[in-house]
Amino acid sequence: MKSEAQYLPDGRIRLRNIRDFRYHSEQDYNIRYKDMTLDLNELKHIDLAISHWDGNDAIAHTMLIFHFSRWKTLVLSMETRIPQGQTQNGIAGLFKQYEIMPIIGTPEDLLDLRSKYRGEDLFIYRINTGQEENKLIFTAIINYLQQPPEFYNTLTRNCTTSLAPLLTVLGKEPPDDIRLLFNGFSDKMMYRKGYLSHREGESFASLKSRSYIKGKNSGK
Repeated sequence: MKSEAQYLPDGRIRLRNIRDFRYHSEQDYNIRYKDMTLDLNELKHIDLAISHWDGNDAIAHTMLIFHFSRWKTLVLSMETRIPQGQTQNGIAGLFKQYEIMPIIGTPEDLLDLRSKYRGEDLFIYRINTGQEENKLIFTAIINYLQQPPEFYNTLTRNCTTSLAPLLTVLGKEPPDDIRLLFNGFSDKMMYRKGYLSHREGESFASLKSRSYIKGKNSGK
């Protein structure tokens, strides 16, 4: 079910159909959706989430996490919509075989599914943006929800490259870097370009180590 947004007269945003599945296992879950009214002035910061699976460092799934005050947190995940009976395939993904669509959900759904129930290695980084920039990014996402679906492309329109154009909202050029294709390395690229918050003088290895979210099934 696609999320829908409505601008309210008082400037707040009413977001409907936020995915909030609750999992007992990866394949056993309760389907739930919720609505939420958001005040952009309460958007405090944005995190980048990168999730690796099967020990593959080069490939990952990327998401954005939006932290509002009053304990409201939402996750944006760009995901493929696979026709029934098919599975995602990197080669097929080059030839407009399925669509990519934005999923807005809760951390208990989109993050817990990957870290706790799929046993993926999840890393979460704070992004270097101020409150006004955060508001611009979230507004761009809300506007994107109103657009018709686009075709997924393994190289040019995947979960990471679909997020890169958001940088144009901030007046920045989207990175032209091979690590957006091998997106498991996109966190290191963003660190080197100064997009990720870190301690003074901190190395990327140190930042990545303390950004790791240990999942229920992880051996780390």
